[in-house]
Amino acid sequence: MKSILIALPATCLALESIRGVSPDLLKSKYQPDKDGYFHCLNDSTIAIPFSKVNDDYCDCPDGSDEPGTSACSNGRFYCINEGFLPHYIPSAWVDDGVCDYELCCDGSDEPEGTCENRCKEYAEAYEVETRKNEEKLKKGLQLKSKILEKSREQRQILVQEVEAISGQVVEMENRLQELEEEKSRSGSAGLKKVEEIFKPFEDVISGISGQLKEYSERLLVLEDTLRKMNEEYNHNFNDPAVKLAASTFQDYLANHEAVKKEDGDSTGDLNGKLEEVKEQIVKELVEGTTEFGADGLFGRLQQSAEQMMDEFLGVRKERKKISKGISLGKLEAEAEDAEKRLKDSRGLLEEKKRDLERSYGPDDILRSRTDCITNKFGEYKYRLCFTGKLEQIDGSQHAVRIGSYESAEIDEKTGELVIKYGGGEKCWNGPIRGAEVRAVCGVKDEILTVSEPEKCHYMIEMTSPVACAD
Repeated sequence: MKSILIALPATCLALESIRGVSPDLLKSKYQPDKDGYFHCLNDSTIAIPFSKVNDDYCDCPDGSDEPGTSACSNGRFYCINEGFLPHYIPSAWVDDGVCDYELCCDGSDEPEGTCENRCKEYAEAYEVETRKNEEKLKKGLQLKSKILEKSREQRQILVQEVEAISGQVVEMENRLQELEEEKSRSGSAGLKKVEEIFKPFEDVISGISGQLKEYSERLLVLEDTLRKMNEEYNHNFNDPAVKLAASTFQDYLANHEAVKKEDGDSTGDLNGKLEEVKEQIVKELVEGTTEFGADGLFGRLQQSAEQMMDEFLGVRKERKKISKGISLGKLEAEAEDAEKRLKDSRGLLEEKKRDLERSYGPDDILRSRTDCITNKFGEYKYRLCFTGKLEQIDGSQHAVRIGSYESAEIDEKTGELVIKYGGGEKCWNGPIRGAEVRAVCGVKDEILTVSEPEKCHYMIEMTSPVACAD
């Protein structure tokens, strides 16, 4: 009976306080069972007498029986840090003669009287830092809100531009189709009118051509007969008529080449004049600057009728030129211009669509960030353009492209905004350069650190309002 009375106060004392154990665990785990045993936290099948807790000997594999001593290398010591934030430290740090104020500001990790309690000053410093961070977050969120608003405005403008250009492209396509149809109609109608004008002359020329062929054949027979007569008749035969015919034929032969040359020169002049007339026909027909009446082209064609008939051999060839000329007039020029403007507008539309579909991070936050920041680290400057290039600049101002903007997203584990840059210049005997920028909340854009954990792959830490979050 006496032993029970002695054991009872000890059990109650164990339940009130155990060094290195949090209040929650003290109530739920660090209690003896009905037989006075403690069960290891990670393996309840292992039980030791409750009196062996914190006896400076490690009995439990998880070290849970020695939270207040350094006996177990894997144990944890709970610092209450009253008035501040509680923390756990490794049990191996307990009673090692070092005051671990950063985590155990109350000095409870060392024997009483070794380390003073500094939790009050830590709490005050923490409060000041907390207010600073809250103010920084408040200002950062205000700046971020303005950036988001600007990005939304730019996106809306881009959407409107895409809609407007899309409408213009449709209108241009319709107009181009109309011009092509009008060009086809005008070309056919114009050519028909030219054919109507030329038809009478072609009929006359066709008739003359037939007669000329017949006359040419007769002339050849006559020349052959006269040539034989001139060569074979007896010059001593005194026949005046024969002599006159022979003499006349000899004069004809003597002058024949000169006549041909003179006719050829005249033909060249007529060709030039006819060409001028036909060019004028095409020009005025296509431009619509004249009528087809007696005072217009038809009248001038009549004035040049004889020359045109003399040059009938060139008519059909020139008709092809007229047909081509009609298709290259005002309508053709307008259609070509419309097609060029349509091509330019389509290219601009595709460019705007690509920009609209491009990822600029959460809520399109970086769409309006076309600016750049520069900071120097060691012998290099680093120029970071949010949605552009990331460059490393040496002392001679030679810039090496580390990469170009690719994407931005939130790291769910850390809350940081991660901006990736890729496709940089190739390292000497190495890979293509690239970088990962990790941004945390700040009231200004500032590069904090630059490192190269892997060859030619950079890690940059920075602050920016774009990384602030509620």
